[in-house]
Amino acid sequence: MRKIIFVGGIHGVGKSYFCNQLKQKYNTEHFSCSSLISEFKKQQFDKKEVEDVQSNQNILINALNTITFNDKPFFLDGHFCLLTPEKDVTQIPFDTFLDISPQAIIVLKDDPERIYSRLIQRDKVKYDILLLQKMQNIELNYSKFVSQKLSVPYFVYDVNNPDESIHNYLDNLFSIQKID
Repeated sequence: MRKIIFVGGIHGVGKSYFCNQLKQKYNTEHFSCSSLISEFKKQQFDKKEVEDVQSNQNILINALNTITFNDKPFFLDGHFCLLTPEKDVTQIPFDTFLDISPQAIIVLKDDPERIYSRLIQRDKVKYDILLLQKMQNIELNYSKFVSQKLSVPYFVYDVNNPDESIHNYLDNLFSIQKID
């Protein structure tokens, strides 16, 4: 059985950076949903807008099923909602999370202005700050709903105000041995 700690958040909130920090500290693996989908489709994505959300989620589940996992927890970063080409915010189907079957959910949040700046620096794309705020609100609300429906632990981490609470949460949750 996979022991997935699902790390969610909107584009530009810092999921990969966060997971890479935790990966080092807890000596575990980190996978990105978008990288798994891209690798499985043999296609790089240059836009954040997704045309066929369901198809990509099916590919993600197939990609996860091809990975051999040991008994150790690992981090999987992804989204609870995505942007359509029309700039509408759409939720990832709940069935995807049933199939992923995370053991815990962590959701990152940040000030929309900081996310906006990161997206400009990283992707050279400007998004409306109000759209980013709306997307983050939907991400937070839907992720909490998913955690409640799956009856899994839920943690919101504010990347703008980092503290040690995340390590206490993970230590208690999985009793992972820290690397000195």
